[in-house]
Amino acid sequence: MVDAEWNNSDCAIVNCSQSSKGIPGVPIDRELLTAAERFNLEIRDSMATVLPITQARSDIAIYNVKGKIDGTVTAIIYVTTTKHYQGDDKPSSETIPHKVTLLPTKDARDGYVVMADEPLDQVKEHLPDLVLPND
Repeated sequence: MVDAEWNNSDCAIVNCSQSSKGIPGVPIDRELLTAAERFNLEIRDSMATVLPITQARSDIAIYNVKGKIDGTVTAIIYVTTTKHYQGDDKPSSETIPHKVTLLPTKDARDGYVVMADEPLDQVKEHLPDLVLPND
């Protein structure tokens, strides 16, 4: 689900059956795409004629999690996406912090659904560089 926008050429801004909206329990009134999903599609589409992305894989590291009394959870996560490009053997990686808002789902026990996922400006938000335990 995380990399649907990168890896599924049928996924478009107007219609993406693999967006996070397709997760069981997501409220019907939620937008089709989160800000992050839209951002990924815009980048993928702008690169399509210049340097097409042939495959992508994202890894997530949790930085901070806050819960509210109503069950809503807000998390700051770092998403590191490694992209492979057509005709290039060397992949590139980029890490972008995101603010993700999750709601408890009524359809799955102890499950959550994504209501919002927005890329953040690391400098503007005063977020540290991602440091993994093995770095």
